[in-house]
Amino acid sequence: MVSRRSLLQSGVVAGLVGLSGCTTLSPSPVDTVWRYELGRAIGGKPFQIQPTVLDDSIVVNDFHTVAVLETDGVERWSHEYEPTSVNGNERRYDNYLVTGVGADSERVYVPEAEGLTAFDIDDGDRLWQSEARPPDGVSLLATESTVFSAGIAFEPDTGEERWDVERLIEGPGPLITDGRALFGDLQGRLHVIDIESGDHHWRFDILEDWIQCRPATDGETIFFGSGTTDLEEGRCYAFSDTGDRRWMRSLDAAVHSTLSVVDGRLFVATHRGSVYALDSDDGTELWKFTGQNTLNSLFGRRSMTSMQADFSPTVVNDKLYVVDPNGTLSVLDAATGERHNRYEAPSNGFRTAPIVDGDRLYLRTPTDLFAVERPLD
Repeated sequence: MVSRRSLLQSGVVAGLVGLSGCTTLSPSPVDTVWRYELGRAIGGKPFQIQPTVLDDSIVVNDFHTVAVLETDGVERWSHEYEPTSVNGNERRYDNYLVTGVGADSERVYVPEAEGLTAFDIDDGDRLWQSEARPPDGVSLLATESTVFSAGIAFEPDTGEERWDVERLIEGPGPLITDGRALFGDLQGRLHVIDIESGDHHWRFDILEDWIQCRPATDGETIFFGSGTTDLEEGRCYAFSDTGDRRWMRSLDAAVHSTLSVVDGRLFVATHRGSVYALDSDDGTELWKFTGQNTLNSLFGRRSMTSMQADFSPTVVNDKLYVVDPNGTLSVLDAATGERHNRYEAPSNGFRTAPIVDGDRLYLRTPTDLFAVERPLD
C-alpha cells in the first residue's frame, strides 16, 4: 500500500504557547528526531490516541488511517479509508476506525466500523475480519493471547469473540496484569476479570462516580481514580488485591488518565491538568503540580484543550514527563514535584501522554506523531 504521508527528519519543534497560569518558566525547544504526518484531525478523540510502540515497529492511527512505521520513522505500510461520498468540505465514510488500534509482534488489530480487522504487521495484508464491532472510545490492547476492547475479549488468531462482560464508554482502557483485566465503567464499578474466562475475581461499586481511568498496581494494592459526571470532583482509591478498601483521597477534578505507582509513590493526573504524588500506603499528598493552565482553567471552567488531552504522567527513574493543558511538555522531579524544564509544543500542542523508549519520547498532536530526544532535565 502506497502512502502520501510525509516524514520530516531532524528538525526542531517550535510553536505557540498559551497564557501562563501559576508558573512563568519559559519553554525551551524540543529536539525532534522525526515527525510523521497523519493528516487532519476530526473531533477530539484522535488527540488522545497513543501510538503502540513495539521492539521494531510503531503503530499509529487516526479515524481514517492506520500506519506501521520503522523505529526511524520510515513508513513500512499504511492503509487509508476513503470516503464513499464527498460534498464540498463534507465527507461521508461507510468504514472508518472507531478508536485506537492494538498490535502485537504479528498483527495489527484495527477497530473498523464494519468489524474488528487484523492486518499482518510486516506487509499490511488483511488476515481476518470479525463481525463484532469494538465499542467506540476505548483503544484496543493486545497481548500474544488476547485482544481486549472495552469489556470484550477476542481471539487474536481468528477474531472470534471470547467473552463480553461490561462495556467501557470512554477512557484509556484497562490494565492487563497477572492474567486479569482491571477496568471501570460509567456506572461507577471497578471490575477485576479473568482474561481467559471473563469471570469476575471481584467488583467494587462506587455508584455516585464514573470510573474512566486506567488503574495501577504495585502487586499488592490496586489504585484507581474516579470523577463526578460534571468532571469537577475526583477521588483516588486504593484496594487490596482481594477487593478490600484501604484508603480514599479527594482530588481537584475527575480522573480519566493512566495512574502510575513507583517506589511507594502514586502519580495521578486530573481533568484540570493537575498532577498529584500520593503516598501509596495511606494516600497522603506528597506534592501537587498545577502545570501551565489555559484561561478557562484559571476560572475553573473546562477548556477545549483539557477535554482533548491526556495528562497522564510518565515516570522514568527520578523524573516525570507530563503534558500540560497548553500542550507543552514538562519535566518534573518525582520526589518533589519541582519542574526542571518546560518544552515547546507544535502550534496545535501535544495531546497524549509521552511514551518512553530508551532515549526517545513519542508524543501525538492532533495531526502528527513526533519522536523527540528525551530531555534529561
